[in-house]
Amino acid sequence: MNKTPQFLPWQKQIAEQWLSQDDRFTHAWLIHGEEGIGKFQFAHAAASVMLCENRKVVYEACGECQACRWVALNHHPDLRIVVPDAMYEDLGIAPSEGVEPSTSDATKSLSSQIRVPQIRELEQKNFFTLTSHRGGPKILIIYPAERLNLESANAILKILEEPLGDTRFLLVSNGIRKLLPTIISRCQRLHLPIPEHTMSIQWLEEQGVENPENALMSAGGAPLKAKLQSQSDYEPLSYWLNSFVSSLAQGELPEIQKYVDALDKIDAEQWLDSLQRFFVDLQLSSNGLTPRYFPSLSKSTQLIAAGLNNVRIADLFDWLTKEQATAAHSFNKRLLIQACLQKVMLVCLVRAR
Repeated sequence: MNKTPQFLPWQKQIAEQWLSQDDRFTHAWLIHGEEGIGKFQFAHAAASVMLCENRKVVYEACGECQACRWVALNHHPDLRIVVPDAMYEDLGIAPSEGVEPSTSDATKSLSSQIRVPQIRELEQKNFFTLTSHRGGPKILIIYPAERLNLESANAILKILEEPLGDTRFLLVSNGIRKLLPTIISRCQRLHLPIPEHTMSIQWLEEQGVENPENALMSAGGAPLKAKLQSQSDYEPLSYWLNSFVSSLAQGELPEIQKYVDALDKIDAEQWLDSLQRFFVDLQLSSNGLTPRYFPSLSKSTQLIAAGLNNVRIADLFDWLTKEQATAAHSFNKRLLIQACLQKVMLVCLVRAR
């Protein structure tokens, strides 16, 4: 049985403070923070609270009224959720009727961007102009907002500039620096912090995650990301990073084609994130400090760091950060993988003199 969306344990306090200002709400909110801390779940739960017709607690929908039942079934006429076609199934929601999913002709994979037809469909069905079905607000959730391409971003910007009626926009972002400044300027910001460590560990234990401490560390303190990685066939340490780093530590040249084939199966942002975290650990090891993200790789990390200087580590970290910013729009994913791995190998295998 589908359940009404609920706030995660670490979100309840901030949700209560935020939702208590309901009568003074701006029409557009930008909910942002680190990836994997539950920002979409926060927005979805917030929408259910705003639409609930029998709310007794500020931060909790009743779960019993007609509105709550519709939200639980993803059928509420006053709630729309727009995400990339590739994400609908993972989030357990259905795309809007009348919009055909877009696939890449080369790979037949679903689009990883939010496309302008998804926004136009809402306009064509008068979602922004008609009064709500239940007398409350209408709510549009866009996630992740940085996946808006230029056309869809401009379409949303035009709507934000001319809001109609009581429509509330919840734009959810893992990285607001990737958004158009004009979109940011039209929204009030709500930052969701990384959850407190002990609360995250308790939640991961309740979810049945083995070795939650290591899982949380490798995910940078993001509990949902830690859970997802621990349950995935593509968990970075076992899938590729452990063997790749071990080869570098032994001064061996990794078999690059094997890693290109492996990383081609996952999002570029995911493996780039793992590389960035590894380079943070290299920087820490280079300064005699304990690795933060991958403690199980500490021996290999120390061996590699011993032959490097901080400038080379920092330069490559900055380069990876720039690649991360544009990874979702890369035209040749395999070429990107090869370029990144070759650059990492060059830096790590050519020891500092």
